[in-house]
Amino acid sequence: MSDLHRDLSGSSRVICGFLSSREAGQACLAHTVGIEEAEFLEEAEGVCRFRVLAPPGTAVREALFRECAAQNVPIVELTPERVSLEEAFLSITTRETPLQVPA
Repeated sequence: MSDLHRDLSGSSRVICGFLSSREAGQACLAHTVGIEEAEFLEEAEGVCRFRVLAPPGTAVREALFRECAAQNVPIVELTPERVSLEEAFLSITTRETPLQVPA
């Protein structure tokens, strides 16, 4: 339920791509103020992509840009991601729950 609240509360979700190694991208994300969560998505053709989550109202794209510039890591993608009500609903209703074994 907290995921649904987070997804619909206006939290900033951004897809970002770095022209670097996965480790260099993770280092930029780890040092960027305001990032709550970062999920590695893929690495293709030298670009590592991550989904980043930040609190509502956080200027995470600007902070991420500045951190990557300081670490000399080129950003090739910074795309805001919107979650629809349908996507949020499906994410919580399609999760598998652990099987309860009677004692």
